[in-house]
Amino acid sequence: MSQVGGSIIDCFAPRPLTGSPVAVFETHPGLEPAALDALATAVAMPAVTVAGRDPLTLACAEPTGGIADAPTVAMAAVASLGRSGGLPARICLDDETYRVASDRPGQLWIGVQPPTVAPIDVPVEALSTALGLEREQIAPVIEQAPLAVAAGAASHLVVPVTYLSALAAIAVDTVALRDLCAAHGADAVFCYSFDTLTQGAAVHGRPVPHGQAHPVASATGALACISALRSVGALGGASETVVVEQGDHWGRPTRMTIDTSDSPRIGGRVQHTGELTLEAAVPGDTILE
Repeated sequence: MSQVGGSIIDCFAPRPLTGSPVAVFETHPGLEPAALDALATAVAMPAVTVAGRDPLTLACAEPTGGIADAPTVAMAAVASLGRSGGLPARICLDDETYRVASDRPGQLWIGVQPPTVAPIDVPVEALSTALGLEREQIAPVIEQAPLAVAAGAASHLVVPVTYLSALAAIAVDTVALRDLCAAHGADAVFCYSFDTLTQGAAVHGRPVPHGQAHPVASATGALACISALRSVGALGGASETVVVEQGDHWGRPTRMTIDTSDSPRIGGRVQHTGELTLEAAVPGDTILE
């Protein structure tokens, strides 16, 4: 068996051992997709390898039951590369090219395409069933912050709730959630509240994907949320950057700065957590779903 080495990078991390972790492995010629899948499952976080030049191209796998958030994975790869040299100007993942920038040490920006926002009408009862919430935890805020689907690389049904306690109380009915998303062409739900933990944040969000075993913050969900709010004139000026909190419910707080100007981008701090050395092969008794 051959070995592959890499790093753990925490993205959108306000301090060490917070944020969304990603395992970035050194380029390994001939590394099979099944082996990368096994590495991701072994470390219980998205795993990525880097190859090519201008733009650098990423191959990514998510752990069994997990979801790899593209801007987060791109940020982790850029942060890992930046430790041994200059930052690339662009990075490619799943045929999408992301712009890269840094305005101070430890802070990265990933350029993204703006989502298309469409307001929708969903009965409160359907939302409360899918999310396991009481009607009173959703209905009062829908009048001020209408429901919308923000469609981009991924499509999110953006749902406002009353308070942080409602975000913490979400208990998904998987069948109802899948039906809700299918009815509105969404890949996942992103819930948020104007109730926040830090003074500088605009909203506190929680991604609600289908049956995800490994909770992670969602950069595309945060972008969808702020884009939906901008579409109805919320949060002040259209070019003003805002902070979205996530991850506090499972002990991995993230802080994302969302820029919805003419050149949309998602920014945050990165932390190098540690090194990894794993076998780059799939054990014979491993089952990959």
